[in-house]
Amino acid sequence: MHDLRFSLGEDDLDLASGEGRRLVIQRGPDGLAARIETIALIRTSRIGYSRIVSSLFAATHGAGIPDKVASQIVDVLGGEIDFERDIRQGDELRVIYETLTEPDRLDLEYAGRLLAVELSGRGKSHSALWLEHDKGRGQYYDFQGRSASRSFLRYPIEYARISSGFSTARMHPVFGRKQAHLGVDFAAPPGTRIRASGDGVVEFVGTQRGYGRVVILNHNKGISTVYAHMRGFAKGITRNTRLRRGDVIGYVGSSGWATGPHLHYEYRVGGDHRNPLSVELPEEAPLSAKARIRHAARAEQLRAQLNQIETVQVAGRFE
Repeated sequence: MHDLRFSLGEDDLDLASGEGRRLVIQRGPDGLAARIETIALIRTSRIGYSRIVSSLFAATHGAGIPDKVASQIVDVLGGEIDFERDIRQGDELRVIYETLTEPDRLDLEYAGRLLAVELSGRGKSHSALWLEHDKGRGQYYDFQGRSASRSFLRYPIEYARISSGFSTARMHPVFGRKQAHLGVDFAAPPGTRIRASGDGVVEFVGTQRGYGRVVILNHNKGISTVYAHMRGFAKGITRNTRLRRGDVIGYVGSSGWATGPHLHYEYRVGGDHRNPLSVELPEEAPLSAKARIRHAARAEQLRAQLNQIETVQVAGRFE
């Protein structure tokens, strides 16, 4: 009998190490035995181009650029661009990203890390290039070496639709009267993963009246974030748990005063509510003098590759 191998999918990929996991089932003298196997994946770079017609995700989907890569673009450039309002028809998107494949299953390809992106139109250009600092860890900078990364994610849910914005007088969907809505609602299917928008410590995890199941995180400089109406909490989320930006803290639900599954997200500074979609997010630390030299060489290489991308709506391998 041959071994049976089942890939555990993109959720079990480690982009830093380039490793994946799969379930292996073997028949032995005592019957069937199962184990989880860690495998080193093959990295390949791929390029993509698209011209915006309606939305970023529609453009990337039409060009064959994976949604996971599009989500990374939103995470990286979200500190500078409001993807609901700032992009226009005719804007051009060029990307370089990794794909990961298993050595013995080249038919199964996963989207990996975004390596470079340039979004341009109307005389403006926004760019971000990945620079690795240590063993798969790093951050994004523009061509001039300025930090393109922010300490916080603009959107704590991937691929989510904004169903209700920040307002001082919104008609409440449950009570039918106008009152302040001091956060943003992200509509998403039940069970969708909710991410910590920045590094922080869990101040509260539990149930609070209208919020339902809620997590409150404390961050540096008096910043706190609130995640409400969850279906449930991620494993290991307890008071005083330390989290990193992007860690999963729970799952979309409709607990508390909610008419449907969504995340209610708040961003507070010194206890005052700010609009999560427009508040200026803190930048990451700047490059050191030594790192700037390395970045300049990397930026020149990636700029040349981006300039070679033909303006056709395809994604193709970059040799």
